[in-house]
Amino acid sequence: MAAKWWGVIVSDVVGSSRTQDVRSVLGARLRIATIAHLEEKRIQLPYAVTAGDEFQTVTSELHQIPGLLFDLRRRMRPLQLRMGIGVGLISGRLPPPINQLGGQAFEFARLAVEEAKEGRAHSGENTRFHSENE
Repeated sequence: MAAKWWGVIVSDVVGSSRTQDVRSVLGARLRIATIAHLEEKRIQLPYAVTAGDEFQTVTSELHQIPGLLFDLRRRMRPLQLRMGIGVGLISGRLPPPINQLGGQAFEFARLAVEEAKEGRAHSGENTRFHSENE
């Protein structure tokens, strides 16, 4: 049986240090997005804040990624997001918490969000993708 390719989304809030009460705004919006996206079977695990103003999840299927990105940007307004998407393998099973998981999909997503951070905030380059084909 072939190994499954997963999509991992890592997002960072742009200008979070200048945003008042960013953690509570982010947390409230992520709770609503988690309920909707789990119910719609778009994500495999709940969104989890993993570092200050960053959060991540694992998509249920790769074809869900474009719709998830659009919906996350819509739901997180007025917060602006940088997003890194990694496509690849994940080590082991997928039990929560997400910050205990690893593998190339997470490594690629981290690389992608770091590249997005290097771009300018309003350049249209706030979303980056990585896989072993890039």
